[in-house]
Amino acid sequence: NGFGMIDAPDGLSIFEHGCFMNHSCDPSISVRQTWRNDSVAFFARRPLAPGDELTFNYLGEAQGSVGVAQRREKLWNWNFLCECERCKTEAMCES
Repeated sequence: NGFGMIDAPDGLSIFEHGCFMNHSCDPSISVRQTWRNDSVAFFARRPLAPGDELTFNYLGEAQGSVGVAQRREKLWNWNFLCECERCKTEAMCES
């Protein structure tokens, strides 16, 4: 997973731990880029227990409120069909 950089909008960075985290439209963590040291920080969005998977929304925090069809369309740009629990539940409710 590449992260856009604040000071280089056309560039991406890969971080040692963040690149191994999976996507969820109901993520367990938020990702914030720091203004110094070109680093990112991860914050729990809810209480986590040892062994819980750390996931973040690949589309960013602002896309969390759009519907499942819009999220899936945006993720499909990367040939990625989201099958997270939130998308599966919302898709069932819409059909």
